[in-house]
This record gives sequence, structure tokens and C-alpha cells, in this order.
Amino acid sequence: MDDKIKTIEYRIKDYALKDKAVLNEALSEISAIDGVLDCKFDDESESIKYLISSLSSDYDIFSALMSICENHGIELVFEDDEEVVDDNETNAEAVEESDGDEAEEDDAADEEQKKAKEKRYEKAENIIVLAISAVLIVLGFIFEKTNADASMWIFMFGYALAGYETLYSFISDIAEKRYAIEKGLVLVSSFAVLYFGFRLLGCAIIFSYSLISCLYSVFANAEIRLKEVGYTDEEIETIKNETFTDKKKILVYDMVLLGAGLLLIFIPPIFSGSQYWSTLTQKWLCIGASVVFFGVLGNNIASLVKNYVFARVYAASNGMIFDENKFEETLEKLSTAENVCFDKTGVLTSENGKVVGVETDNEKKFSEYIVTAEADLNDPIAKTLKDYYKNVNSVEKSDFEFIEGRGASFIVDDKKILAGSKKFLNKNGVAIDESNENAVVYVAENGVVLGKIIIEFGIKENSCGAIVELEEDLGIGSKLLSADSKENVEAVKNAVGCSGAVSGATSVYKAESVKENNAVYVGNAVADKETIKRTGGIALGAEDVRCDGASVSVKTADPKVVPTIIKLAKRTVKINKQNKILFIASRIFFFLLGVVLTLTVGYRFAIFWAVVGTLLGDIAAFLNDCRNLTEVV
Repeated sequence: MDDKIKTIEYRIKDYALKDKAVLNEALSEISAIDGVLDCKFDDESESIKYLISSLSSDYDIFSALMSICENHGIELVFEDDEEVVDDNETNAEAVEESDGDEAEEDDAADEEQKKAKEKRYEKAENIIVLAISAVLIVLGFIFEKTNADASMWIFMFGYALAGYETLYSFISDIAEKRYAIEKGLVLVSSFAVLYFGFRLLGCAIIFSYSLISCLYSVFANAEIRLKEVGYTDEEIETIKNETFTDKKKILVYDMVLLGAGLLLIFIPPIFSGSQYWSTLTQKWLCIGASVVFFGVLGNNIASLVKNYVFARVYAASNGMIFDENKFEETLEKLSTAENVCFDKTGVLTSENGKVVGVETDNEKKFSEYIVTAEADLNDPIAKTLKDYYKNVNSVEKSDFEFIEGRGASFIVDDKKILAGSKKFLNKNGVAIDESNENAVVYVAENGVVLGKIIIEFGIKENSCGAIVELEEDLGIGSKLLSADSKENVEAVKNAVGCSGAVSGATSVYKAESVKENNAVYVGNAVADKETIKRTGGIALGAEDVRCDGASVSVKTADPKVVPTIIKLAKRTVKINKQNKILFIASRIFFFLLGVVLTLTVGYRFAIFWAVVGTLLGDIAAFLNDCRNLTEVV
């Protein structure tokens, strides 16, 4: 986020009587205060004005100012103090707006607390209802074994409580025009089985379906978890409605499933002749209803959705935000990447550079052109140079053109000024042959070199560790792509241990290299914006969290997050595959086992145990999803 500049003004008591030498001496000391960008005495308003960054400490600067004024006998008039900010709002307006904002924030906080409290009650209600349902179903089974007449009523109450969650969700889906056919199929098939005397099976079907829905709703609520990590209501609503399957395809699938169930219920008993109705209700009804239950996709879809939600939550909790427009695509790309291409400055090297040398015969003109070139930029080199020349003002310029990673050109007093790398100046007709091991910014005026400034960027503490983790833990190659000189790029490559390196790389070349090498690009969110957009890469140091064009925006600039992101993507994709296999395999195995036992030995509870086995498989899938809330290894 770019710094805002604030202008602070204080009137001076008896200004006209003050000694100019004393004022000039005080002005020199005030200019040297850390955080003060510029200052001056205004004879017309009899005041002192100074510029500060909005990120600087007002209190520290003001304290230093008061100390200097006191030492020089300068008294400030506070009753007429006036602070002028760049949007020209008055203090009174600011206070009024602040009070209004605070009131709105308080109301919003109260509303959030109220909703959170309602959610907690709803969770507790769902858990209690299902717990009572489980107890009643067990009691019903015991009473049925003892031939007690009460078993039927106990099962009915158990079924009603177990179906409460699904029925409520079914009605809500209809009211809000969401897809609800699957829940309707489960409700009808379970009730039909219950009605024809298979009370335990009917209760088991609705209980297992409701239990899994409750687990995902209570312990994996997308709205609550995503809001906790900063997602907006609109983003949450989009994610909640994701099914990763076209609704028309689901409708066709469910109709085919229903047709298969009905065929199994009504067709096979025909071969029993006069025993048609008895065979239908005693055997094929259970099999047909079970086809519907075992075949529905809701729990599997919920598993996939919650797995992705957990991945988002883990990422956001660690300062990493995925681009929602290409979330699945990003996961797939990261999980299959063979290489990672790092940019240099602000990625593997520090964002805070140090000026280690200046060579010029005209310090004033050289520094003004440097400040003018970097005035509108905020990348690591620009920050370093502006900080170094913080007391130098920029000059009026025109025809400004900036090339990422190269430099800038502009016109000052009809003179063409170039400020940038050796390659940038060479390309623009200014010959420079020397080699350098540090970042160097050259300045030329009408083709004549005015001088150069040498900047040193230290290697980040975790750069070597990130490279080692990528190559040894993940088997992924690393490559350094930079627009910097060959000497500088080679020095960084050798220091961090990258497999390869390219110097003098343009944004276009970086994008092509990333594509050709099945690689993921990692750049600085400020310095490498153009390349990040071209590659859809990972943006480090994204202070606004979401960097335009980045597939993943990371608040921190620490390169150690890169292997973490790739590991998270690999784990998420792996969990999805595992849960699909678990879902399909458990259903096929237990359904076939139940059918075989029912047809061969007539085991009354065969399908019931098949339902229980499938329920355990769904619980295992839920627990597998929860792995995405743990640290990646």
C-alpha cells in the first residue's frame, strides 16, 4: 500500500520577532528528524510546515519537534493548530466521520456477536437432537428384540429426530431455490423402508445422512471459518454455493438413480408370481431404497467442498490468499509444478537495500534525477533510493515511461533523462561496459552518464532453506530469473543454491520460461507486478493481501512460504483423490455385501450393517478433510 503524505502546520508565537539565524538553525534540526520528508517556515502565515509519511509515528516526530523548539525558544500556538491532509478534510469533519465510523463498527460488531451466538445455539441444538435420536434408535432396537409394542413408537420418534436436520435443510433449500432433490430422495426412501416394517434400516439411513451433514455444518461451517480469516460475505456466499458439478448433470444423475431404485423395487418381484407383494416389501424394497441411499453424491460433494474450504482457511490463516477465479486451476498447477522460478530483489534478497556508494561529478543534479525517476514507484530499489535522498525534492518531468526491472526515462527541461540498469542504458544508446556485483542505478542526461549509485541487497535469512526444501522435500527444481546484471545474478544464485539462473530477463522472457518449464513464478508484489500478471504467479509482500493477477497473494515477503503453498496444494489435491476413492469403494463394497447377504441368507439386518459401514467411510473422509487444518509437512 503506497504511503500517504501529510502536511502538518503549527503557528509560531511572535514569529516576526524571532531571529532568522535561530529559525534557520531550528529548521535544519527539524529537517533531520527521522520521518520528516521536508519542512519550511512560512512568513505569510507565521508558521512552520512539514511533511511526514502517514506510516511514520506522529507522536515521535512531534516530541522531537517540541524539544527542538524549546531549545531555540520557539513557542507554538496550539489553540489555532491546523492539520491539513492530502484530501483537504478539516479536523472537525474527520472527528465527526470517525465518530460515525465507530458507531457503525460497534453496531456491526454487535450484529456479528449476535449471529455467532445464534450459530453456537444452532450447533448445540443439532448435536443434542442427533444424540437423542441415536439413543432412541438403540432403545428401539432393544425393545424390538424383546417384542415390546413400544418399539414402533420409539423408532418413530428416533426417526423424526434423526430426520430433523435433513428435513429442515430440505425445506430451506426449496425456500431459497437451491438444489434439494437429493435430500428429498433420501427422506422418501428411508421413510418407505420404515413404513414397511424395516424400522432399524429406515432410521439408520436417515441418521447416517443427517450425521454427516451435521458434522460438516457444525465443525466445518464455511461461513464462520472463512469470515474468521477475512473473507467477505460475497466471497463466502460464492464458496458456499460451489458444488464443483453442474446442477443439470446432478439432476439427470439423480433421476437415473431414482429410476434404478424403482426398477429394483418393482421388477424382480414379478418372478415370484403370487408372492409379488411379499417379496417386494420384504426384500427388494430394501435393496431399491439402498440403491438410492448408496448412490447419492451429496456427501462426496460436501467432502470436496469442505476440503477446499479448509485449504482456504489454512492459507488465509498464514497470510496467503488464493485467487477465487482460478482456485482449482491454481491447486492443480501448483501440485504438478516441476520448477519454481524466483525473481531476485525483494524475493530472495531483502526488500530493504543499503546504498554503499555514489559516483557522480554533479551530486545535486544526479540526486534530483534519481528522486524524480523513483517518485511514483514503490519497489525495493525505489524505496531505498527515496529513503537515501529523503531531503531531496523531485523536479518537474514529462513523458515518463517505466519498464519493470529495467529503469525509467523522462524529460526534464527538454533533456532526456535515463535512470536504470546498465542494460537499460545500453539499449537506449548509452554505452556502459563495466561489471558489478551489486545493484547499480545509472543516470544519464542526453546520452551522457552523470553517475551511478550502488545498492546492496542482502540475502534473506530463509532463502537458502526454501530452495533446499523445494528440491529435497518436494523434488522441485529452482531457477533465478532477474533483469539484473550477470555478475549480480550469479552471486545470488550461488549464495542461495538455485539450480539455474538467467540475467537480463525481461517480463516477457520470464513468462515464456515459466510456461516452457512447467514452473511456478514467484515475484515481489510491488516490483514484479507485470510479470506476476503474465504468469499468474505467487506474489510475496502483498500488503493489500490480494495482488492483481496473482494466483496466490502472500502478505509476508518470506520465501519460506513458497514450499508451504506447494505442499498445501499437493495435500489438497491428494485428499480429494483419496476421498473420491474412499467414497466409491466403501459404497460399492458394503452395498454389494448387504445385497449378497440379503439375497442368499435373508439376513434381515444385512443392509443395516452396510449402511453403518458406509457411514464409517464418510466419517473417515470428513477426518481426512480436517488434515487440511493442520500444519503441512
